[in-house]
Amino acid sequence: MRLAMPIPTRDGRWVVDGWAASRYEPDTTHCRDLHVLRATAHLLHARLAARITTRPDGIRDRDDRWARAERIAFGESQPGNIPNAVAPLVARILAELDATPLGPEQLVHGDVAANVLLDADGVPLVIDVAPYWRPLRWADAVCVLDAVVEHGADPSAMRAHATGADRQAMLRASLFRLLSDEDPDIEAHRHALESGPL
Repeated sequence: MRLAMPIPTRDGRWVVDGWAASRYEPDTTHCRDLHVLRATAHLLHARLAARITTRPDGIRDRDDRWARAERIAFGESQPGNIPNAVAPLVARILAELDATPLGPEQLVHGDVAANVLLDADGVPLVIDVAPYWRPLRWADAVCVLDAVVEHGADPSAMRAHATGADRQAMLRASLFRLLSDEDPDIEAHRHALESGPL
């Protein structure tokens, strides 16, 4: 596994007008294999946990739509105006949440399924890290959900998230995606959830 690090601007900034840049990697393809995605995520998260042991400054100060949805998913803020299309499914998920612990928090990549490339030799390359200080179980649930909903992974992968802490992680992952995506595929989300957690 390799990690594509962002490239700073000449004045040392990592982000300009909401955009960041990383080195172009030729001859890569998007990884859609759920097993490879999860294995890559586990390795990445183990390395992050070993190197970053305290919450980075500013990570909870973000105010983009993803950060707002993440806080709602973890009960740290209340949902505001929920789009009518997603409101029934969001209400159903909210009713199923409980206080089951999901494990310790650490630095995680909250968008693995969309951001792993395979180089010409098939080695995974992680790009565009979306940083969150959340339990590893949640990051894994987001990866599985995205792979099923967006990339056609077998919905049976959701069955491992049907009970206990894994179920609660998947419910929170679902809330996060339904509330942060601009036009979520509600039927795909409903089908995925009914394959396991709901």
